[in-house]
Amino acid sequence: MKILYFRKDGQPALGVVKDNFILDVDAWQTASGGKIFAGRNLNNDDVIRLKQIIADENIPRNFFLSESSLTIAPCTPAPSARSPRARAPSSASTAGTTTGTAPTAATEPEVVHPRRALAPSSEK
Repeated sequence: MKILYFRKDGQPALGVVKDNFILDVDAWQTASGGKIFAGRNLNNDDVIRLKQIIADENIPRNFFLSESSLTIAPCTPAPSARSPRARAPSSASTAGTTTGTAPTAATEPEVVHPRRALAPSSEK
């Protein structure tokens, strides 16, 4: 699953790559009465729900956007000041230490560079 954020009405909007297009997740969720993801970081439950959403073969084509029509946004809509990933540690204060844990495929969604979002994937 490839996740990205794009600008929509000046705000970051969640998109997921499906069939070489970007699914406007919140637009689809609004139309189908589902949970909105706007304005917050994703958690593990959200990733499970996103997998269910992209497995749906009945999403109308008007919820899919071409990458060329989008302005790609930062990969997190609301970085937290408390998150070790939200700031770069200084080498002097963190020499010999680590902050946080490395992401794993089981806990973190794949975030891709915008130009690679539509590249063919080996996943099926």
